[in-house]
Amino acid sequence: MPEGEAGRRLRIRTDRSAGWRLAVPGLILVGCMLISGSAADSLAPQDESDISEAAKRNALCTVCHFDLLDEEITKIHLTEAISCTECHGPSTDHMHDEMLMTKPDRLYGRVEVALMCTGCHEEDFHHDQAAVEAFRKEWLGRSRPNGRVISTGSICTDCHGTHNIVRESRTEKKADQAQKWIPVFNKSDLSGWHPSGGAAWSVESGRIKAAPGPEGRSGDLWTDAVYEDFLLSTTFRVSGDVNAGIWLRSVGRQGPRIEILESDDPPAFTGSVLLSGKGLALANLNGDLSSRETWNTLSARVEGDRIQVWLNGEEIGSVRTKIPARGRIGLHVESRPGGKGGQVLINELLVMRLDRGEPSNVKTDRAFVPLFNGKDLAGWKAEGGAEWTVKGNCIVGGQGEGNAPGDLLTEAAFSDFVLKVTYRVEWPCNTGIWFRYQSARQAYQADILEYRNPECYSGTLYCTGKMFLAMNEDTTIVNRDTWNTMVVRAEGDHVQTWINNRLIADVHDDTSGTGRIGFQVHAGAQFGAMKIVVREVLIRDV
Repeated sequence: MPEGEAGRRLRIRTDRSAGWRLAVPGLILVGCMLISGSAADSLAPQDESDISEAAKRNALCTVCHFDLLDEEITKIHLTEAISCTECHGPSTDHMHDEMLMTKPDRLYGRVEVALMCTGCHEEDFHHDQAAVEAFRKEWLGRSRPNGRVISTGSICTDCHGTHNIVRESRTEKKADQAQKWIPVFNKSDLSGWHPSGGAAWSVESGRIKAAPGPEGRSGDLWTDAVYEDFLLSTTFRVSGDVNAGIWLRSVGRQGPRIEILESDDPPAFTGSVLLSGKGLALANLNGDLSSRETWNTLSARVEGDRIQVWLNGEEIGSVRTKIPARGRIGLHVESRPGGKGGQVLINELLVMRLDRGEPSNVKTDRAFVPLFNGKDLAGWKAEGGAEWTVKGNCIVGGQGEGNAPGDLLTEAAFSDFVLKVTYRVEWPCNTGIWFRYQSARQAYQADILEYRNPECYSGTLYCTGKMFLAMNEDTTIVNRDTWNTMVVRAEGDHVQTWINNRLIADVHDDTSGTGRIGFQVHAGAQFGAMKIVVREVLIRDV
């Protein structure tokens, strides 16, 4: 916890109010429903220098988490000189991890949020109880604009905003809209399904009910039908000490499974993707995206060897891996270690089959234009401390003095295009091809790296603030010690990447519609010997 008046105040009030919060759990809803006037009336006013210092600390966070700049919770706390670090710690390792896989120093689950808030906001901060009751009457059982449903167990951030901004799910592409969602569960019985293992499966009140069998035995429920490429959407609710999952295109329990779980070792929550015999290929580290008190919606897109996952409208990420080309959809349930039992309810399960087709062809009669003249860096601009030179008719980039990172970017910006880059690297390295680069917090990058957690390789598509949009797990398509060709196609919100003629990313995302093209040299002493050598940079209109 940082020192200073705000940090001391937070510690003192947390200690003082902890007993009240734990002793009166029934006040969660009333105590977190509506703040009248200032959100922190009981706090001492802060001078301008304190607020300025807090704003500087926040700037380190909003480089990536730029949505928080306009969030009411962030703005109100800043007026009291309370920065992100007051709650989440300095989080130095988290800030230096561009892939966002290192968690902040402190995170708070749903059961901890009210205790955290009452550390500063004492029990009398709801001044207008009539307004609180009016709010309860209006919103109880309904979803707030922030995507949270108000219930008798609601926490402060259900009503006053959330750090988990819910975005529109992009499971459906325009080409899919002619297809139809088909219910896989008929709401009456388990026709079209068959069980395996020792779990108990039944249909009650139009819902599939799943529970571990005697002595906590696990089990699966499989579709009779076999699927290739499809979209899936299911609404579920978990109670008690159980974990669950949804098998995707599985053959005899060999295939990917989207997990419905809470795990501390390794840290993972609902929306993570498990690969049989390999462990987690995609980990959701944010437990606040799902709720045990209300219904949740889990969505997936399975296309070729790529899986995308959404939870309650928030994209968890995507992974590309070797999976069966055809397989069954299944439901899984098991007891949590040391658990006392529980159940999973499936209210709805819909599938939309997708027609398989060839990826968009990047070949055309339109001519490519070189962005690099093979002689010098005319038309390019270096930013940061990395070293960029032209040697042997190639662009060569490496870290500068003191392992300084940096970027080499075109002076011109580009919107819709096909980009072709021929390159090789010296390992270990962490670099990539920027495109539609507007700033360090608004850009895409076709990565050139070897990343271990989650495992992914060159060709992976990275988006600042969102981590990986698509991942390459196949090492065989990357030439580690010689030349590779990376192709990027960007048209509207449709972004595709290929490496050595293998399609890696095929996503829709609207983070950036235009910007510069360039190359990155990443920070870190472990990459001190890295080099990226670029032989050719060609571009044409779509």
